[in-house]
Amino acid sequence: MSSIMVPLHNHTIYSALDGCATPSEYFNICAERGYPAVAMTEHGNMASVPDAYLASKDTNVKYIVGIEAYYNDHELRRREIEKSGVSMRSLSDEDKSKYLRHRHLTILCKNMTGYRNLLKLRSVASECRFYRKARVALDLLNQYKDGLIILSGCANGPLSFDIMRYIKATKRGLESDGLQAANDLARRFKGVFGDDYYIELQMPGIEDDIDLFRHLVMIARSLDIKTVITNDAHYISESGYELQRLMMAVDQNTTIDDDNLFISDSSSGYFKTRGQLRDTFRQAYENDAIGLDTFEQSCDNTIEIADKCEVFKPNTDLKLPHIDNADAVLIGLVARALKEKNLGGEYIERAKFELDRINEKEFAPYFLICREIVRQSTEVLGMPVGPRGSAGGSLVCYLIGIHSIDPIKFKLDFNRFLSSSRGGRMLTVNMQEDEIIK
Repeated sequence: MSSIMVPLHNHTIYSALDGCATPSEYFNICAERGYPAVAMTEHGNMASVPDAYLASKDTNVKYIVGIEAYYNDHELRRREIEKSGVSMRSLSDEDKSKYLRHRHLTILCKNMTGYRNLLKLRSVASECRFYRKARVALDLLNQYKDGLIILSGCANGPLSFDIMRYIKATKRGLESDGLQAANDLARRFKGVFGDDYYIELQMPGIEDDIDLFRHLVMIARSLDIKTVITNDAHYISESGYELQRLMMAVDQNTTIDDDNLFISDSSSGYFKTRGQLRDTFRQAYENDAIGLDTFEQSCDNTIEIADKCEVFKPNTDLKLPHIDNADAVLIGLVARALKEKNLGGEYIERAKFELDRINEKEFAPYFLICREIVRQSTEVLGMPVGPRGSAGGSLVCYLIGIHSIDPIKFKLDFNRFLSSSRGGRMLTVNMQEDEIIK
């Protein structure tokens, strides 16, 4: 039996207060195990992309860009509820949360088209569909589907949610449309993504997850959708569970011994090998209808997905706007500001000193770009901008409008902001006083 697979659902420290490992740790252990690729899927963000990309280059393990998105088809649910003759206002808070809570959906990029679409998807979800989280739904996914692979999600995924509704209702002897709703949802996703939609199987060791696992397999078989095993890793080794409990307690502003602490009651969220996952499957999830062949094929499908994904090669060239005669433009702006503010003496000497240093380092374009960003924010969008760190020590920044702190008045040092030891092509700029104030 093969020992190779591709972990497709993993959280790092960039899943804030929910992931304990760095991207490098995942890539290093994948290299040790001989895994050809690995995906990083942070909660609602793509902040780990730079570190993961560099770790991929260091280890020669393919990096699959991904995200665990927050899925919420609120409008569809609302219409379904009201169509049944029930008003949303009449629902209890518990029932509302069951329908309106954000579900998790795993999204992976096949290529740079998919990467750009995922960036756009994330931006639109933040700008236009934000409610506590940046939310996506099937209509938005359909709009930006090119180059993307969709996994149905964890136990809190939209597909699993409907199945769990059915399981819990059945236990209580009640009727439920959850299983039919799950089938309908899987069918809609397949209609949009075709063979790039996979039903995600996990074995987290939590209540009802064995029944959930088996229902997911049955739906996949009935709709001819491939299944894929993921581990939803949040830490590297089993001992990391205690650290994750601590982080989750911090996130929820409580203590680790709080009975209401929301966390998985299983320590299975570590980065398991294919052999360890196989053992877990055999211990609890295997039965007469779902044999070992289902597990092995689901693991092999992780490799199939990785083969669909191109090597991530972003263009890392510097993409700053070109500004003709940036040195002269910056000098002109400073000179005009000094004249308008009727500043002389110490201010002129300080401006000459700073401009000399800035132009030595060829940083004039950077200052002009920052000035334009601040101008767009404050004058066009009406959004205030404050100084960042030691930038408050720059008179040039003050004069051209990057910040509003007079560093001479408050005795702030420019060298702390831009020292002579900082790298740059030391191009000397000689200026006379009349060049500054003309």
